[in-house]
Amino acid sequence: MQGKVEHLPKLLQPFGIRVRYAYWKIRFGFSFRWISALSKKLIYPKHGIARYQIDNYMQKISKKVKPNELVLDVGAGYQPYKNLFNHCNYETCDYKPILHDVGYTKHKQTFYCDIANHIPRPENNYDTIICTQVLEHVKNPQKVICELYRILKPGGKLFLTVPQSFGVHQAPHNYFNFLKYGLEHIFHNAGFSNVLVKPLGGIFHLLSKVQNNAFKYLLSKISMPYKIFFYPIIIIIQILLFISSFVYFHLDKLDKEQTWTIHYGCYCIK
Repeated sequence: MQGKVEHLPKLLQPFGIRVRYAYWKIRFGFSFRWISALSKKLIYPKHGIARYQIDNYMQKISKKVKPNELVLDVGAGYQPYKNLFNHCNYETCDYKPILHDVGYTKHKQTFYCDIANHIPRPENNYDTIICTQVLEHVKNPQKVICELYRILKPGGKLFLTVPQSFGVHQAPHNYFNFLKYGLEHIFHNAGFSNVLVKPLGGIFHLLSKVQNNAFKYLLSKISMPYKIFFYPIIIIIQILLFISSFVYFHLDKLDKEQTWTIHYGCYCIK
């Protein structure tokens, strides 16, 4: 092994263990891709608890939208819920500078605008508006909700999800987490008469997310040349996290108050 390393260019030799790791990886044809694939399987629910909550909520509310209704997906990004609204006249909007910053440029929107200033649509235009995980990324949430109210038809429905305890994401465009009573104030202040703000999970769902995030953080601090020595331990920990996530997922039914949650689902009628 030492002889092989000495035959490498002199500029590479000072890298020591990294050179040895690269040589060993090539010599034995072991890329660790199977470990990475296994790690992705050891997640419960499939895409994580935070994504599960929103996906589950959107599947339920899509059934409340009647065929051929005019629907606007505000801040649609990569449009993850487009297929749920195939029975409707589905439109999307988003803000080009933000899409560029977060890398969501591949999906064409119906139109582009800054929803915090003005949505270029007439009053009383849409039957339904959906807005998932957007409000925390605008500097003036009240103004956005007022604008959504303006373009909804009388009796129109707003379905919206926001985080309560999620952590910073899509930085630096992440300004708020929300609480139930603050959301109710914003909706009523915009003019909505019927407002329902519902936690999409409880404290055990939140605990599951935090423990998995903590593990990912610790894992990110181990550099790749050394990580190979920790893989057996990493796999064991991931199996234990998978089991605990499964347990926490079902324990969440015990939390009736749900004052701690990852997300809220909001349903408002104009």
